[in-house]
Amino acid sequence: MKKRKIHFVILSLFALLMACDKGENLMYKDFSGLHFVAPTDTTLILRRDTLIYSFAFEKPEIKEKIIYIPVEIEGFRENKDRKFNVQLIKEGTTAESGVHYEALQEYYTVKANQGRDSIALKVKRTLDIRNTAKTITLKLVPTDEFEVGLYDKQQVSISFSDILEEPDWWENWKYLFGEYHRIKYQEWIKIKGGKGELPNKEIKRWQFLQNYPTECMLIMQLRLYFEKNPRYTLEELADPNNKGERIIVPCPIL
Repeated sequence: MKKRKIHFVILSLFALLMACDKGENLMYKDFSGLHFVAPTDTTLILRRDTLIYSFAFEKPEIKEKIIYIPVEIEGFRENKDRKFNVQLIKEGTTAESGVHYEALQEYYTVKANQGRDSIALKVKRTLDIRNTAKTITLKLVPTDEFEVGLYDKQQVSISFSDILEEPDWWENWKYLFGEYHRIKYQEWIKIKGGKGELPNKEIKRWQFLQNYPTECMLIMQLRLYFEKNPRYTLEELADPNNKGERIIVPCPIL
């Protein structure tokens, strides 16, 4: 009796699996959709449906960046390349084609036997993005090979700038760094590496050298750099008659 019950359970489970598989096949048999997915590029920040990128952490000679915007298929992979299109949404776009980014291609491709591919969007490091971020908004549109996929993943915005904003930790280290300035932060990144991160917590003045001797020595290097290499707050405006004030790093405890 027990064996019969076991056999019955096994047969039932098998039938259920077959039914699910059959239903899944029927569901996707004649459907191929496409939607945007989160990127793996660590230089990009994803906030809801917007990809954010800043040139500010790149070397000055870097003038362009290719942002890869990944898409994922819904349905079965096919043994052939398949084309898809995107539409520029003007209401959500402030960047100018040919100036801030290279014009969109006529179509893009999901390669054969692939479940994912990407849109390669080249953006440019222009002077005006130092003050204001530019945005490009794209929407997937139906084609002969791809229908509309997940409704809430059909649109994405790409925001890019050359703005180096004051980091959260700066205020707690202001005693050593002095007032924030973009140029000062750029030079600090060159010395510290990465994005120049420091602990974001309140530290008493006497604790800096005791708890963070290496960091304090690096800040001393920053101070010496500005002493030997005069830099000015308005020098990036390229006005020889008005460079603003000289940038200094106080670092008073060393």
